[in-house]
Amino acid sequence: MKNHITTILFIFLTYPIFAKTSITGRLDADISSDGKVYLEVHTNYLSKFNSFYSLNLSDTIDSKGRFHFEVEDPAAYYYIKVYYEGDSGLRIELAHFRGNLLLIAKDSKLYLNVTNRGIILSNINEDLYLFQHKLHQIDTKKGAKTNTTEADYNKEISELEVCLREIDFLAQAYKERLPKIAELLAFDYKCFKIWGLMNSMSYKAYDKQGVRLNDFAVNTVEKIMHLADEYCSDNWDTKLLYNYVHLRYLIELEKAGLMSGVTKDKVDVKLFHNLKQSYNGYLLDQLLTTFYLDYLVIYNSLAVREPDSIFKLLKAEELLNIAKLSHDNNEKGRPVYPIVLKDALGNSVPLSDLKGKVMLVEFWYKGCRACIDLSKALEKELACYDKKDKLLHVTVNVDRTFDKFIEGVKSGQYTSDGTLDLWIGQDGYQHEMLSKYNYYGYPQLMLVDKDGNLVTAFLPKPTIVGRTKEFFEVLNSIL
Repeated sequence: MKNHITTILFIFLTYPIFAKTSITGRLDADISSDGKVYLEVHTNYLSKFNSFYSLNLSDTIDSKGRFHFEVEDPAAYYYIKVYYEGDSGLRIELAHFRGNLLLIAKDSKLYLNVTNRGIILSNINEDLYLFQHKLHQIDTKKGAKTNTTEADYNKEISELEVCLREIDFLAQAYKERLPKIAELLAFDYKCFKIWGLMNSMSYKAYDKQGVRLNDFAVNTVEKIMHLADEYCSDNWDTKLLYNYVHLRYLIELEKAGLMSGVTKDKVDVKLFHNLKQSYNGYLLDQLLTTFYLDYLVIYNSLAVREPDSIFKLLKAEELLNIAKLSHDNNEKGRPVYPIVLKDALGNSVPLSDLKGKVMLVEFWYKGCRACIDLSKALEKELACYDKKDKLLHVTVNVDRTFDKFIEGVKSGQYTSDGTLDLWIGQDGYQHEMLSKYNYYGYPQLMLVDKDGNLVTAFLPKPTIVGRTKEFFEVLNSIL
């Protein structure tokens, strides 16, 4: 049966498309109509992709609180990410989806309601969308959990298995109405639930330095890996299965070293070897692309040192192009993105005007605890640095509003007396510069040479144990 579904999906995914999908929605009365609704259209989605790898659309809200998109379907099936952002910075995403994307079928209609509880799929939607809405409402038992005994950890496994059976039950109920896709979506969501618990247990099993913390958590990770083999066989066309790819990647990462107490940055060579030996076809391409994007942000990793060793193995042209695009954007020596920023007085400051000194560029947003920690660590480390006079320390706020930028600067938590403090503008963290460098979370640290060329978009942060030495190594290499 699974092979039959795979064949049908392959035909659908490769059949020429000449259709449009209509996406219509409205805001609840208590949601500000001053914001916008954003839509990302992904045809080759993986967990490490952001808006830079998608078709990006946006629509303003009309006087009646309505918005509308007409999407030229790029494939028979593809994913979208949809969210609302208000001028105040409020962001509302699909309710219950927990970061997952919505699968769209060509030539269909989708109706959405933006509420304070999230973006809701209206009950008048087609079965494909109602099925996904119900699917993502299935969850393990909620509430704060304190795992202290072996029984507590075993209960986590039991609750996950109940969740997986509920997913299968729902898929069976929709099997006749969605014979080509219900089982595939259910399979991918099961992978998401398994990945979620496994990832959570990994943090409890080992600390960031690879020190073993909890034997029960370690054993639970091993049990979850066996559970993955039971529930997540690989007899599928994986083009739409981004959660399955993410789960397989985490399992291989665990096998490569995390289960032995070796930190992620130390297992890149072994992980790369294991992926090559254990997988093939399109799934291998997906895993290698995930690997490349994952390790591109780690100082002196295999992805940084030897990108061609990865590129030459990628057979899928669309994934190879994405990997090469990320490489080109982050390549040392390329002119930094030509952005024009604003200072605290509202004056325009082109980044190109700051040439002449090496620039340490720190990206932050108001309310970010890690951003505060990095700011204070940099202030402390640079205070005694004998080459600091050759360095221009720039902070860039990525909030959407100028007021938040000013509030953050005035608080003194995100900046210091020696920093040049700038604002990225109303695009905020949606700014093309940030997605171009594949920035996911904050803070981020970039280094630019005195000629305005990129040294690295991912300078090691001194807030991470063991990275202070690397931080100064890179600085000293160009000062």
